[in-house]
Amino acid sequence: MRTCYSLLLTAAALTAGLKPPQRSKAIRTTARSAAQPADLCAQLLNEVNKCNDLGDGVALLPLIVDGHKVGELRPELAKAVADAGTAFRIDAGVVRLDAALEAADEPARTEAVATCIDRLAKDGVVTGWRDELLPV
Repeated sequence: MRTCYSLLLTAAALTAGLKPPQRSKAIRTTARSAAQPADLCAQLLNEVNKCNDLGDGVALLPLIVDGHKVGELRPELAKAVADAGTAFRIDAGVVRLDAALEAADEPARTEAVATCIDRLAKDGVVTGWRDELLPV
């Protein structure tokens, strides 16, 4: 116990001469600074919306796997995906796994999608592909 008290007393003696930090006069809080995070979020959202703006009249086709929408594709990309193998089909404006793959097990589905993506990469439709497969 004596050691603990002596450490506390030593620390107190060392810090006794220290003054608390003074706030810089250059730093001022205003109503504007309080709104900055909201402004930043609004600016970020605006930039995201610009990136997502495909222009008027562009209809994206939903990509459905196991009844869940997992993305959207431009019509030209959807056609390339459907033509790149047997993994996907376009059915009534919706991109889906091929009917045979919907009932298949995960390794078979993953392999079929990998073959499709490999073809798209070789054709230059998909760039920067690094062979990072996810289970389908």
